[in-house]
Amino acid sequence: MVDFSKVTFTPISPHAIRAQGATATARPKTLLRLVAKTAGVKGWAEVSYGGRGCVERAHWAAQLVKQWMNDQHPGVVDRMMVYLVGHNSLYLTPGVFPPPPSKPDQPPCSCGHDAAMWPPEARLRFDGLFARKEEAEALCLDIQALVLSGPAGGGGFNFGTRMDVSITKHFVERETVKWRCMMIKTVGIKEKSRNKTPVWRPPSLPINIPSLLTDTSIPAAETRGGKTVSYRVPRDWQPPLPPPPAPSGRVLMYNVAHSRSGDKSDTCNVSVIPYNPADLNRLLRVVTPEWVLSVYKPLVRGDAQARVYVLPGPAIINVTISPALDGGVSVSRRIDRHGKTLSDLILNQYVHLPPPDESIQRMGGPTAQSSCMDDVITKLRSAGLPVVDSHFTQKRIPTLDELQKYSSVLVYSYNS
Repeated sequence: MVDFSKVTFTPISPHAIRAQGATATARPKTLLRLVAKTAGVKGWAEVSYGGRGCVERAHWAAQLVKQWMNDQHPGVVDRMMVYLVGHNSLYLTPGVFPPPPSKPDQPPCSCGHDAAMWPPEARLRFDGLFARKEEAEALCLDIQALVLSGPAGGGGFNFGTRMDVSITKHFVERETVKWRCMMIKTVGIKEKSRNKTPVWRPPSLPINIPSLLTDTSIPAAETRGGKTVSYRVPRDWQPPLPPPPAPSGRVLMYNVAHSRSGDKSDTCNVSVIPYNPADLNRLLRVVTPEWVLSVYKPLVRGDAQARVYVLPGPAIINVTISPALDGGVSVSRRIDRHGKTLSDLILNQYVHLPPPDESIQRMGGPTAQSSCMDDVITKLRSAGLPVVDSHFTQKRIPTLDELQKYSSVLVYSYNS
């Protein structure tokens, strides 16, 4: 297994970055096994309304479909999600529909709709995971019934059903897994082998990147295979400097860090990467498990857990929330099944950023080399704070005073 928590990235030329600091541990005794099982029947349906009062008509269309579905299959409405694409389809904010217009007498704008009223168009979407195929097909039939029995002007109908499969995780002992490799010879493979079309391949090492403005070389890097990679850089080139630390007080997270998010089964993984590595410990005081759960409250259940990890080398905070994706990619009823847009939910928050900690600056900050990090661990242990392993894992949440005094680098779980 590879540990990337202490990896550092150093610009060495306009064309190259040196990554170093990764460590390896023994391979685990267990392997992850993914098991597929039938989850139900997915059914979805969409319809659009445009012009004046489009959101109001979408609202009544949703009420009609819900009533028709409940009349045919009582209780099945609880297995559906209803939202407006472009309004609350990503973050499931409370209230399916925007509030009524506040100034109905305001003259229309140049695009043909009232500026103070609803948007010029609304896309209504139903998404359900049903136990039976008949229930999913009923949704498709009911959305079509809106043509004759629903609000005027509905169009762009789209609907469908399919069987959904969920994925469960199991750990098995490595010794019980038998490896086998097979090759199946088919006509297709044989025909491809006769194709004489040349295939591009990357150039072999060593590599020398030329530049018209360069006449200074840097030490060549040597690979394990004995190959060398050399670069020539401009004589006056300097590595780019990070932006200044973020100001203290109320700030928008967009101005302090950037983020990426994704899925691992029903777990959402969100990274928080400060623009300036010196802001890492300041963000750790803000991005706590409690705060994370409050941000994602509309998307998670009451039993959801949030964990906050830190990679001191690249100065990155990694957040996991589970369960958070409505069962995972294969069965989720959300329009963003992978959770790729959930990173912006964190970045869109205003937070109170504490001032920089002078002790952190004196120690070199969380991105310092391993000798500095070892000094941090020594201070934590001498202060009686538990440090479980080299990943700086703690079994309890330290107080703010402890953070300010010892500038600890944390990996902690609010629910542990």
